[in-house]
This record gives sequence, C-alpha cells and structure tokens, in this order.
Amino acid sequence: MSICFAITDADWELTKDVFGIISTLVSAAGVGVAGWIGFEGLKTWRRQSKGASDHDLSRRLLLDLYNLRDCVSALRSPVMLINESAIPPEQLAGLNFQQISYKHTAYSYQQRFVTLDEVRNRLRGEILESEVVWGEDLKSLYDPIITLIHELWTYIRAHLVTMNPDESDDMIKSYRNMLTKRRDVLYELPLEGEDEFKKELILALTKLEDYLKPKLIS
Repeated sequence: MSICFAITDADWELTKDVFGIISTLVSAAGVGVAGWIGFEGLKTWRRQSKGASDHDLSRRLLLDLYNLRDCVSALRSPVMLINESAIPPEQLAGLNFQQISYKHTAYSYQQRFVTLDEVRNRLRGEILESEVVWGEDLKSLYDPIITLIHELWTYIRAHLVTMNPDESDDMIKSYRNMLTKRRDVLYELPLEGEDEFKKELILALTKLEDYLKPKLIS
C-alpha cells in the first residue's frame, strides 16, 4: 500500500507540473492573442483615422477648387452688376462720364479679385497641409492654375490702364502694345472649344479632381 501511495503521490506531483506548464502556455498564448488583437485594432484605428483625415482635406480642397473656378468665371464676365460697382457718390463728385465709367469698372474688378483672393488664401493653407501628409504631388498639380490666374490678373491690370482717362497717352500706348503681344483672356467666350484659357483651366482642375476624389470616403 505504501508503494502505491508513493507512486500516486509522484504521479500527482508530475500531473501538477504538467498542468502548471499548460496553464503557463495558455496564459502566454492568451497574452499573445490579446496583443495581436490590440495591434490589429490599432492598425485599423490608424487606417480609419487617416482615411477620415484624407477625406476631410480632399473635400475642403475640392470645394475651394470649384469656388475658384466660379470666381475665375465671374472675373471674366463682361457684365458688371450694380452691387459690384457701388462706389460712394462723394468719390465721384466732379468727375466726367469717362472717369466715372472707369472708376466703376476698376472697382468691380477689385471686388471680384477680393472674392478670388479669399478662396486662394484658403487653398494656400490647404495645399500646404496636403504637402505635409501627401507630399508635393498636389502642389505641382495646382501650380498651372496659379500661372493661369496670374496671366489673367496681368491682362486685366493692363486693360484697366488702357481705359484710364487720367493716364498719359504714352502709358496707354505702351500697355496697348503689350496686350497685342499676349493672348486675349479678358472675357470668357460663350462657344465651347474656342476659349483656350478656359480649356486649360478645366484640364488643370480635372487633374486635381482625379488626384483628390479617390481619397474621399464613399
């Protein structure tokens, strides 16, 4: 009997050791699984967070790019609305018809450029933000639009000089000669395909759309 009890005690001690090892292994496996689940969860959270950030930035950029397109179209419109040229009467006192006409036109363009600059300033910050998170690709796609807007601004500025009755004849002649060497981008042409400036602007915007729309969360 004592031998049986001795064997049984030995088996029990061995069994306890085996169960201890198995328990340790199970605990270690549980920690490993929990760690893997946590790591995968963190990766998913980071991916979702980045997706949401990319979506928000892309949406803001697209909205302001469309606003910019509309501002450029309004800038090139030959129609001057009354509210655009609402100059205080005291500033027009003593001026002749030609001077008043010039003042209204210059003021209208000034107001249009103010609206355009508000959108451009927002885009400048958004483009800088995109450079931080995506690199310089978007900035390089946006550069042609800046070039087109500068071309338009230069042409309108020269055009206003040529119609200013208070400018000297030599200055007016000089600016008219300058305009003859540039393409006419002052007004938006009504017929599709004839307006090269508009075609270039739409092409540049389309490239930006193709870059930004895949970053939107559908």
